[in-house]
Amino acid sequence: MRKLRVAMAFLASLSAIARPSTTHACAPAMPKDQPPLRIRGEEALIVWDEAHKEEHFVRKAIFDTSVKSFGFLVPTPTRPKLAEASPAVFDALANLTKPEVVEEARWSVLPSLLFLSMRSKSETVAASAPAEAVRVLEETRVAGMDATVLAATDADALGRWLGERGFEFRPALRDWLKPYVDAGYTLTAFRYERPDVAGPGAIAVPIAPTAVRLSFKSERPFYPYREPSDAAAVPGRTLSLFLVGPRRLDGALGAGAAPWISASTRFADAVAAAPLAATLAGVTLPDKPWVTQIVDETSLRAREDVFFGPGDARVRPPPFVIYKDGSSSCPWSSSFRPSSSSSGASASGAVRWYRPRHETPRHPFPALRRPHHLRLPRLL
Repeated sequence: MRKLRVAMAFLASLSAIARPSTTHACAPAMPKDQPPLRIRGEEALIVWDEAHKEEHFVRKAIFDTSVKSFGFLVPTPTRPKLAEASPAVFDALANLTKPEVVEEARWSVLPSLLFLSMRSKSETVAASAPAEAVRVLEETRVAGMDATVLAATDADALGRWLGERGFEFRPALRDWLKPYVDAGYTLTAFRYERPDVAGPGAIAVPIAPTAVRLSFKSERPFYPYREPSDAAAVPGRTLSLFLVGPRRLDGALGAGAAPWISASTRFADAVAAAPLAATLAGVTLPDKPWVTQIVDETSLRAREDVFFGPGDARVRPPPFVIYKDGSSSCPWSSSFRPSSSSSGASASGAVRWYRPRHETPRHPFPALRRPHHLRLPRLL
């Protein structure tokens, strides 16, 4: 029998470390006569500055839609500072959290935020909101989008304000906004315009606005997870959330800290700070940062936001094993016998088999390899 050597590592291993590539909007709010707004890919990052009680929230998404303009609201406990963020930070995070690749000898063969549609300018809206009920704290343009930071004391007044400016507003959205308004949260309204689209009949094409960062004061890390009550289940969507802080961060739902049972922690450990610092200009990182990666694949989210607290256990994904002296875990039949001329091929690579250069010949009778003292019967 010859020694086995893998000439090429399986390319299929790349698929296991790839970040989720398909997801949908958290709570689509498109009118029935408008084409859907979907997100081809979405990732989020929370950097928690524990010393200064400050959160940096970064979000990147690729939209697939044919609408001319759309918008979304982001609630934050306090007024945020807006800035454009480098999407390269997610590449750095993927590299830091990918499974370790190890080599092993073996001699066996084993058989994805609330999105709002925009009204047409011809639609009528209710009377203007009282000036004191809705205050504009800032109007700016960031990451290719128009952004308006708002403070409101009345959810209905805020709804009228949004309606006057082209945002769709409905009762379920009012109910979604009310807890934030009552708690004194700030809301940032983002609007993305597509000058290349003349109307809603255009063909859907991917749009990739640059990642945007919201930095704000908070007593604890916060992720806007809630959806309106009329949100429909979206099978197959994935939320990939990274958290960076001085230690592991675990999420819980709402003020009652209910278990976030639909989420799983895929990575939690200390990492090198340099790769993150190079892609997070203007953000203070811990000297020895921990990265926590949480993945949520539920089709219908809980009606609570997620708050995070300290954890301690390390979590790392299982390593990818390259079998240098044995087989990989290909689902071959047990009748397969590797030889010098046989080769295994799959969609992800090829494997060639070789005999070992040095091997002790097998004894035809293994039980007799060691000397035995035979006792002969006595002759009477």
